[in-house]
Amino acid sequence: MPYRFEPYASESGETNSESDSGDDNPPDDRQIPLDLQRLNNVEWCTCGCCRADNLETVQECVCCRELAKVQALNGNHGGSCITQHPGFEAVCLNEYVLDVAYSNYKQNHGHLNKSPHEYV
Repeated sequence: MPYRFEPYASESGETNSESDSGDDNPPDDRQIPLDLQRLNNVEWCTCGCCRADNLETVQECVCCRELAKVQALNGNHGGSCITQHPGFEAVCLNEYVLDVAYSNYKQNHGHLNKSPHEYV
């Protein structure tokens, strides 16, 4: 049965996943200040795990505790940082899980426009 996992289109022509995507991000996530003062320091970090040496752009300078969805997910499991969540290592750091996720991404969206060393 082809297309059985595809989202249905709404009357406006958007798929359900496209029209729902705006509602998934709470307004407070959009209010995170992204300014140059966040680069090369971690004074803005509230979880205690952010490191300035691996954050190269202002967009990357966001603490997990500034995101409402992450706080809601991590709130049930304790710990101050999302990296302490029981599922983080298995889902985000496992090479085989990431390979399957990337294969799925390629199938749905095509190749990423990055060099191979950026995938690892």
